[in-house]
Amino acid sequence: MIHKLVDNKYKATVGSFMNITIKELADELGVSKTTISNTIDMLGIQQELKKIGNRFMLDEIQVSKIKTQIMQSSEMKTSQKLQNETQSETQKVQSETEKTLISFLEMQISILHDQLTAKDAQINMLGKSLQDTSSALTAAQEALRDTTAALTAAQALHAGTIKQQLTEHSVISDVPSDFDSKSDTSTQNKRQKKIWQRFFRKN
Repeated sequence: MIHKLVDNKYKATVGSFMNITIKELADELGVSKTTISNTIDMLGIQQELKKIGNRFMLDEIQVSKIKTQIMQSSEMKTSQKLQNETQSETQKVQSETEKTLISFLEMQISILHDQLTAKDAQINMLGKSLQDTSSALTAAQEALRDTTAALTAAQALHAGTIKQQLTEHSVISDVPSDFDSKSDTSTQNKRQKKIWQRFFRKN
């Protein structure tokens, strides 16, 4: 098959298909020639290209394949970009959420630490109060023992005094009545003797 140049824009008609150059397709799609060439290599249609002069020409079928592939690649890139952006946004939200959670947990830990410190202070205070109460109770018990001992001693002393008094009274009561009479007679005789002595001294 013999290909003929149609015009200076390197467009040719082969059968019912319009052929265009790689540059023209790149300009149409708004991509680089490198993108078109890479897409051709990816599709494996390099050997199918027609060369007119020093330029490769693309027929309508090839152009359709290239456009479809570039569109799919573009969609994939867009999807990947969107996915990356979504993932990045998700990670950002997660990071912010984690920061907020960490901040909240740190605040809770601080509050619990303060509460624990306050409880420790209360426990220490109650312990001291209990110790003071125990000391006061011990002192009261000792005072009670001392008072009880003193009371017991006083009761014993009092009982001894009463017993002694009762004993002495019992001894006096046991003296014979004739002894009392003799004692009274002797006393009376002594008085009378003193009276006579005084009388004789005067005379």
